[in-house]
Amino acid sequence: MFPMTQPSSMSFHRLEQEPWAALVWSGLAAGICVAVLALGGSLPLLAAGALVAVAVALWVPSHPEIALMALLATSALDVMGRLGKVGPATVTAYQAVLALSVLLAGGLLVAGRARVRATGIDAWLALLLVAALVTVPGAVNGPASVVAFVSLASSVVLVYLVAMLSPTPERLYRVLVALAVIAAGLGALAVVERLGIFSVQELYKTTADGIRARVFFKDPNIFGGVLAAAAVTSVPLALGEKRWVRAAVLWALVGAAVLGVAATLSRGALLGLVVGGVAAVLLSPVRPAVKVALLGAGAGLLAGFVLFVLDPRWVADKLLGIGDESSALNRVYLAQAAFAMFRDNPIGIGPGMWKEIIPAYRPYDLPADLLESHTTYLTLLVETGVLGVVGFVGALAATGVRLVRGLLVGDVPHLERVLLASTGAGVTVLIVQSVTYSMETSKFLWFLIGAGLVAASFTSAKGSA
Repeated sequence: MFPMTQPSSMSFHRLEQEPWAALVWSGLAAGICVAVLALGGSLPLLAAGALVAVAVALWVPSHPEIALMALLATSALDVMGRLGKVGPATVTAYQAVLALSVLLAGGLLVAGRARVRATGIDAWLALLLVAALVTVPGAVNGPASVVAFVSLASSVVLVYLVAMLSPTPERLYRVLVALAVIAAGLGALAVVERLGIFSVQELYKTTADGIRARVFFKDPNIFGGVLAAAAVTSVPLALGEKRWVRAAVLWALVGAAVLGVAATLSRGALLGLVVGGVAAVLLSPVRPAVKVALLGAGAGLLAGFVLFVLDPRWVADKLLGIGDESSALNRVYLAQAAFAMFRDNPIGIGPGMWKEIIPAYRPYDLPADLLESHTTYLTLLVETGVLGVVGFVGALAATGVRLVRGLLVGDVPHLERVLLASTGAGVTVLIVQSVTYSMETSKFLWFLIGAGLVAASFTSAKGSA
């Protein structure tokens, strides 16, 4: 289990004031990062670096959860956070912050201010990594496979960093609020991009969909999933907040992220938003009447969005006619190719090697530029074999079991129940999307898995008492 903490005497609505200043810093740093990307100048980049250095010196030693906020912010930069290439590897801002965070965690360990303990999914994670590692020597592109393995391993490391850097309910709560702030900012940029007013990258535009917002991301579908997960994660935080000003701010953050999801026109993200939103409401510690009212209001908003906002042709083609729609059919062809690759390579072809091998197995009617599997489980099956899939699914299932156990424990403080509902619903969104997209190295998925395990650890002592 993760390090247990004594129930905090601090109430849910009386958090220390200093960490809120840290959240202000996070927002300021994110704003400067956006300015750097928009202006492309070295002076803004230097200013941003100086701000980060000062923040690390002043805040992180006392509030290490800020490192997690920085990891989420730099992960949200996605392709726009790339700093350069070293051989087959791409160096990113996220990796730089990750390295600093690992050093920070090591310093806390040496100082005796943090401990590494079993998570409850360690065996599953080890199975996943070992299954991936043993396939690397036989990969057709060894250096690229090594890079892909390191990406997977660094994603798993995030689970342990969450545990070490946010070991109390209050700290984990602040990180989730920071995630809501980041998602709201991305959502606002997504809406502006959808309207054609401003875009960071070249517009992603199709004949059927028009502009699909992606902001810093390569794929609008992955971007939509991140926004959906963040929005759903924030719902229990808003429901659990009884000070109306803070509750209103949190609901505004949820709304901005949801609008961003709509601007991506991602069906997978919308499905995840709906499923995760239902889970968030049902799991939140509010009265049954409130849950019924919220579910009814959500259903009404969804119906209004489909009927009056979406283009009727888009609804007819993308939702009602999904069985004949090319994108859906392509996924069927990809599945056929995946099973053919697995039959020929049952042990696995190596991390990141799907795109290297798929040309030899591509059905004649599959577009030549479609090089991704679009399904986490098929990607893992082909690249890491059966054991890799078992390790990944086992980690998800074990995390779910721990969250459910935590929710069933009686006499749990309000904040801890809010955190269980928040992280459980957020993980649900990305698990739903993992069926239609490759999420095995999604930093947001692994962050939420780690956050869910930490939230469950707060209640495990009570449940075993």
